[in-house]
Amino acid sequence: MSILRRMSALALVLLTVTLQVATVNLKAQGLTIQVGDRKSQIGTRVHHGEVYYDLGDLAKTLELSATELSSDQIRVAGPRGELHLSAGRRLVRLSDQYVALSADIWRRGTRDWYVPRAFIEKALPLLLDQKLEFLSDNLIRVEVLDRNPVRINIANYPDHVTVVFQSERPITPEVTEYRQYIEVQFSEFLVEPRMSSTAPDPNLVRSVEFNPQHAYGSFRIVKGSGYGIYREYFLENPLRLVIDIYGDSLPDLVESSPDSETTHAQSAAPREYTSEADPFDSRIRGVIVLDPGHGGEDSGTRSQGFTEKVLALRLAREIEAQLGRSGHAVRTTRSRDVGLPLEQRSAIANYFQSRAFISLHFGGAPSPDTRGPVVYIYSSTLGETSGAGPAPRPGSAGILTDLTTWHDGQNSHSSRSQRLARLLQDELNQVFGTDNSVSELPLELLAPVQAPAVVVEAGFLTSPADRELLASAQFREQVAVAISRAVERFLQ
Repeated sequence: MSILRRMSALALVLLTVTLQVATVNLKAQGLTIQVGDRKSQIGTRVHHGEVYYDLGDLAKTLELSATELSSDQIRVAGPRGELHLSAGRRLVRLSDQYVALSADIWRRGTRDWYVPRAFIEKALPLLLDQKLEFLSDNLIRVEVLDRNPVRINIANYPDHVTVVFQSERPITPEVTEYRQYIEVQFSEFLVEPRMSSTAPDPNLVRSVEFNPQHAYGSFRIVKGSGYGIYREYFLENPLRLVIDIYGDSLPDLVESSPDSETTHAQSAAPREYTSEADPFDSRIRGVIVLDPGHGGEDSGTRSQGFTEKVLALRLAREIEAQLGRSGHAVRTTRSRDVGLPLEQRSAIANYFQSRAFISLHFGGAPSPDTRGPVVYIYSSTLGETSGAGPAPRPGSAGILTDLTTWHDGQNSHSSRSQRLARLLQDELNQVFGTDNSVSELPLELLAPVQAPAVVVEAGFLTSPADRELLASAQFREQVAVAISRAVERFLQ
């Protein structure tokens, strides 16, 4: 009887193993990439329950170069740029931006790398001048991208320079302002530039340049020493994007162009705050991570010509400059107008083993009387606010309804997060002339951060009083100085 039991148990084990092998084989069905009439098979393996694809096969099929830099880093280069991958990490770097994957990069052995499906879907298209079309789960067709001729016209006027972008394709470009230049990004089609023979007034615009490194091609309007402000608008028949560049002031700009934001020339020379250091360098640790809220299609709060995502990015750059002058290492989750998922922002903070994580926002509230700065910290339950500050706004950073084990990052940092929040709240209250208090919310953004972490609402754009203050470049600089001062006091 005992022998029969053992034989039955053995049969059960063999049946389970057979089913598992069948499941693995089913999951690991090959991937076919079709380029023209040629079809190539991409090797697959199952790792930690996920299907992984041979990076070498992908590079060979798509005519990319893959160079192993070390035992845990590899670079994949294509016609549009380079991707940097790190073994055991879910973040893929393209220039100063990051792509968050659903699973880690897997290095199986020397020059034997495997990537999850998310890498093919989200990262590879950034390198190619071709389009990846998924015909099915196991078949991808590679198609040549259509061209989009874009003609640039420049006109100089006594008080401003006008730059016109006329696209043959019905594409609406995206405009983003940086300290050194204004970038105009196109999408969907590869840009063929038709540059103007007219030179712009160098006092306002040093040059208009084409940037082929962008995924589809972009243009940069490089600011001159007399640059102060710009406005953008579209004209039809044919469709044209018009950008007017003015000097230090433009009367009634907010009223006349509600989608623009008032800016003023900075006293310091223009500067682009981007890091030349490799963010995957293991020596870069213990930095201050600034997270400009929103970005890309997510504009955040928009009110009376002000846009939250734009203000947040500018504030982050100013704080980065302030802290950098004091010798602190600073990283930002985004350095241009792109959208980032919450988990990617948190992952960047944890990757750098941050000394502090500060997410920057400008609030919106139902009542125009809600004003002033509010600093939020993480709480696992939605309790009452800790003082007389404005009621929390759920849309600012994402509120959890169900917390999982992954969202335990703040558990061992709550007291230090509270101290950082109080210092920030006190400094900002002095600038705004308010007495708001720190508030607690179950914010999904902060939950996984394994460092002191806060969300800062640096005023409310729905408040006329706050808007009047934030319209001043000098006041925005005071806000940046206050936040920098609080961070330095915290790190002492």
